[in-house]
Amino acid sequence: AITRNATGIVNAAGGGISNQYTGSVSLNTAMALGTGGLTVAPSVQNSNRWVSLNGNLSGTGGLTLNATGLNTVVLAGTNSFSGPIHIQSGYLNNNSAGAIPTGVAATLNGNWGLNYDVILSTLSGSGTFFRGNGSSVLTVGHGDASSSCAGTISTNATQLISLTKIGAGNFTSTANNTNFSGTTT
Repeated sequence: AITRNATGIVNAAGGGISNQYTGSVSLNTAMALGTGGLTVAPSVQNSNRWVSLNGNLSGTGGLTLNATGLNTVVLAGTNSFSGPIHIQSGYLNNNSAGAIPTGVAATLNGNWGLNYDVILSTLSGSGTFFRGNGSSVLTVGHGDASSSCAGTISTNATQLISLTKIGAGNFTSTANNTNFSGTTT
């Protein structure tokens, strides 16, 4: 494993992180996401490589995850960035209560392991949510936003995900999801 600790804040405005190493990489550094945001792309098909972002991410930029195969990006820390999250491929695990800032927009075309509650403004894409080890409450509609998602919720009978819609906007799930708890309207 490679661990990188740095003092100060790393500015990321259109930059990227790619793990070519055969093990995991942990970045324990605060980053300010600017225009263009940050792209994290652990690569090499079916290598199960991990990139862990443990420092606090702030700024107006977003985060794009483009991992191949079984590769995973772990998001931890207490993050306050306001740009969107794009999960293009691979896996995202949110491993702290503050990993996903409240009210960000998310596009899910990969896989997202929900380990803590998440409150999103909008949700789109056709990827898969699965329950991680922690709480699994997915809330959509923050700021009265409306959105539509074709993604699926992959769970089993003892690991349901609670899906909650808040605000005045509308949320439409176009997938045939039955693996969540709560009421639907």
